[in-house]
Amino acid sequence: IKISAKLFCGFFSGVLGIVLMFFSVHATPNVIVDFRNIAIVFAAVHGGIIPVLVAGSLIGLFRIVYYGLSEVSIAAFIIAMVDSIGCGLI
Repeated sequence: IKISAKLFCGFFSGVLGIVLMFFSVHATPNVIVDFRNIAIVFAAVHGGIIPVLVAGSLIGLFRIVYYGLSEVSIAAFIIAMVDSIGCGLI
């Protein structure tokens, strides 16, 4: 697959992850389940390491920009990147 196609896949997987963050489920008052990991897995399956890193970066950076810089948003960024690297290597 060409690099441009991989970047395209990563970008749209990242956008999918951002959209999925808005459709989260409140399991309990303190626990929110979102499905952004589906987009990360999708990018890994369809493109490999490059798209998954693009998608994870977009999702993590959006979380910081949209919800503000805090310990929780930084932790979410780190988790998105660790998920991305892990899925990309599998």
